[in-house]
Amino acid sequence: MSADKLNNGDIGVIDKLLHDGIVRRRLLDFGFIPNTKISVYQRNSGMIAFEVKNAYIALRIEDAKNIILK
Repeated sequence: MSADKLNNGDIGVIDKLLHDGIVRRRLLDFGFIPNTKISVYQRNSGMIAFEVKNAYIALRIEDAKNIILK
């Protein structure tokens, strides 16, 4: 399942990132690391705000589709 399928309040554990290059590096810097729990704080059209390690990070839905959960 990918992270874009989560709804408000849902929790998932990151399995892997399908991104490469600068986007992958930035996601890792923000804490989107395999085996890390993430939860959806808020969704709207085109964006999802995730809580990752006590920080809130908003991603485009297109980017969330490339975050695979366990």
